[in-house]
Amino acid sequence: MRIESHYWSDATISISRGGTWNRLGLAGANKTSSFVVPFRQFGTNQSARLKADPVGGDVPFVSDAVSIRPGALIVWTLESSLDRSNIAVY
Repeated sequence: MRIESHYWSDATISISRGGTWNRLGLAGANKTSSFVVPFRQFGTNQSARLKADPVGGDVPFVSDAVSIRPGALIVWTLESSLDRSNIAVY
């Protein structure tokens, strides 16, 4: 997974399937960060949501559900206003 952040603050990135959130790590402000998603937790052809929880008190932003599969590259672009962020799966 790659996080391309245009956001002004660092953000804790988490992934969820079925309501349980698993922390992946910290995405730095205005940086590109990479994380490995432990796919064995999700099985095959599952959907998941991502959450960016800004350091410093802003409201966390949760993505729409996306389908993920083994070997997929998830690119989440966090914009300066998190509600304009977008996600793509390759």
